[in-house]
Amino acid sequence: MKRVEVVVESYNVDALETGLGVKLSALSQEQLSKILSHALGYVDYTDERIANELKEVAGIKSEQTFYSLYKSGGIHLEKIDDYIEEWHNGDSDKELHEFLGLTWEQYSIYVKDGVL
Repeated sequence: MKRVEVVVESYNVDALETGLGVKLSALSQEQLSKILSHALGYVDYTDERIANELKEVAGIKSEQTFYSLYKSGGIHLEKIDDYIEEWHNGDSDKELHEFLGLTWEQYSIYVKDGVL
């Protein structure tokens, strides 16, 4: 593996950390490499959609609910299956619809019609 040194200006570090909601120093080298290679060319790392895409690339779990990310355009409806699987494999005290960020009515419509 080739070693590369990347110099990131402090304002870009601040923007990345703000957008990701995590300190870059807390990331593994693999996560940081994925983020930086994917981020090249982006300008506004604090944009929610860009930050969510970078989190997904690096495998960083978001603390936002599925629905809040979906509503903001940060993820597609198909990603709901990943959140449902996470709920089944996790130990959340929340009901599934709450974990997804949905009301009972929204969840019922999704189950019945597959739409939000």
